[in-house]
Amino acid sequence: VRFVTVTDGGWDTHQNNFKSLKDSRLPPVDKALPQLLADLEDRGMLQKTLVVVTTEFGRTPKINDLAGRDHWPNAFSIAMAGGGVRGGVVVGATDKQAGEVADRPITPQDMCATVLDRLGIDYTKVLHTPLGRPVPMVDDGHPVREIFS
Repeated sequence: VRFVTVTDGGWDTHQNNFKSLKDSRLPPVDKALPQLLADLEDRGMLQKTLVVVTTEFGRTPKINDLAGRDHWPNAFSIAMAGGGVRGGVVVGATDKQAGEVADRPITPQDMCATVLDRLGIDYTKVLHTPLGRPVPMVDDGHPVREIFS
């Protein structure tokens, strides 16, 4: 298949953030992600398989009164591997509190264009609804090319 999505809910750690992450949320990811990458590499598939780990938003840089972190759309991270991604590359930066983008902002549209481009799909294409209304595949986004070999 050309595209697979794996969803893992339960990351809404508005309380007991650190305990929840340490005891339940992170251990399965710490086991599964390296194993997936190793398996893809062992089978010669990693270079042609793009792996993207992302969320729909970040978490507040400050811990709330319940020892949790709340929704924060201002800054967050995305991890990528395979599919020609150069290992160890970091693009962009946040301020010291990890609350605001400080360098090289990348929009959701840019990430969409990046993934579509790597899948061989023309991200500049304009689709049309049954009534003829034009809908761009990506509205004003550009691939993040500096992460690729």
